[in-house]
Amino acid sequence: MKKVFLIFLLLLFLSFQVSLSQNKIDRSKKELKAAKEEPETKKRTTADDRKEMPLVGKVFMYMTWGVFKYVVIGDYNSEEHLENYVNRHPFQEQTLGNYTALKKERNFQFLVSENLLYSNSNLFANRLTLQYRPFSHFYFKTDFHQLFERNPISHTQDQLSLFQFNLMYDRIRFQEFNFGWNIGLTYIGNDIKQAGLNLGIHFDTFLIKNISFSGDLNWSSMNSIPVNTYTFKGNYHFRKNVCSFGFEHLKIGTPQYNFVTLGIGHYF
Repeated sequence: MKKVFLIFLLLLFLSFQVSLSQNKIDRSKKELKAAKEEPETKKRTTADDRKEMPLVGKVFMYMTWGVFKYVVIGDYNSEEHLENYVNRHPFQEQTLGNYTALKKERNFQFLVSENLLYSNSNLFANRLTLQYRPFSHFYFKTDFHQLFERNPISHTQDQLSLFQFNLMYDRIRFQEFNFGWNIGLTYIGNDIKQAGLNLGIHFDTFLIKNISFSGDLNWSSMNSIPVNTYTFKGNYHFRKNVCSFGFEHLKIGTPQYNFVTLGIGHYF
């Protein structure tokens, strides 16, 4: 009887381990695939349903445009910081951050950075970032995450590729601080091949010589499955180079991923 009980406990333990063998990346992929295969309900619209917009709707539309223009974009006629010029790199000459009131001959900025992300001995990733500011008004940013996860029970490895392509806009452009929003596309490769609209906010603050702090929050959805990324980093700048250390959180479906990140970048 004792042996039967021990065998039962062993089988129970093995079944529990097998249930744990389905790692985070595998769960994220399965949730994205399941949502992709769900049939979409199409709403029928006819010309008879279209009605002329009432006066209240027109007033609301103009109010929305006013909020968008002055809150989201800004007033270039009265806000002097919006006319600041972009630096080739932070702490260039006598300047502090990404922007300066001093006119530069070549006012563009191009940053390439590589970050290593570590969660545990079985879960890690890397993040490659390309950021190009052709001028001061808006710029472009591409992020590529490659996630790796080992399964110690089945001795297999799973991968997930996450791309983010964003148009960036800084609503605030002070020398010590810039803050803005971004809009773009999130794409997951591998055997998922799904894309979704991406919205986010970001900031950079420069408080001490050669030291800055930065962060970004991005929200996306693919067939109602959330794909979000949150990053906060401290940065040390020397000449055209930058070293960073921080924290990164990813949510892909139900699974959540927490990483410590260490990286290096260069401004061209």
